[in-house]
Amino acid sequence: MALSGSLLLRRGAMRRCPVCGQGHLFRRWFLMESACPGCGLVFRRAPGHWLGSWFLNVLVVQSVLVAGISVVVALTWPARLNAWSIGLVVAVALSVPALFFPFSRTIWTAIDLVMRPLDFDDGVDPGVELSQLPPGGPRPRGRPWERSSPSPDSPGRHDPRESGGSR
Repeated sequence: MALSGSLLLRRGAMRRCPVCGQGHLFRRWFLMESACPGCGLVFRRAPGHWLGSWFLNVLVVQSVLVAGISVVVALTWPARLNAWSIGLVVAVALSVPALFFPFSRTIWTAIDLVMRPLDFDDGVDPGVELSQLPPGGPRPRGRPWERSSPSPDSPGRHDPRESGGSR
């Protein structure tokens, strides 16, 4: 049973392992474990894996900077930008990449798992996904009225071949 993309992304956004939900993936703010302590997922799944997290970090930083500069210009218009507004933009430009770094790593791992589901080389025990099932097994799929229809072998269903003709 594959995990849903939304669950993987939610776990990644909370700096948790996308597969098992385990926290404590970082020894320090910038130093990530090589594998998940809970399920064994190897985070660097392929050479160049972290290029996606760098791109995600740059994307978020640029978006925050554009929004911040727009707000500063809107608040100070038509006057010139003063030292405090420039200092604020520089502080945001320097702090956001550092603050978002661990989130970009776990979110990118989740995005990568959505694009390339788990493989045998990823180091995850096959029973990890099964251990996350709700009690009573997986939820039934499909529309409720399709699930509750009787099977062809159920006693309440009439088969015209059994009676030798049609009704």
